[in-house]
Amino acid sequence: MKVIVWLGGLLVLLGILGFCLPRFTTSQTTDLASVGDVTVQNKTIEHHMVSQPLAIAALLLGITLIGTGAYARQTA
Repeated sequence: MKVIVWLGGLLVLLGILGFCLPRFTTSQTTDLASVGDVTVQNKTIEHHMVSQPLAIAALLLGITLIGTGAYARQTA
């Protein structure tokens, strides 16, 4: 049951991060062409948004898993 508690803690952390940082940006650089020492690159920037219902669901599921793991450990 220890795995359930750790997974619940991770979900709680992700839920809190979803509330604190609802928007984040990722970037990726790819090589388009390479001739000798010259390289042409393309940088792609993507913006992502975490919805509040998803953050709430992760938070509630994490709390539920922590409670379930603690209850199972107590009764075992």
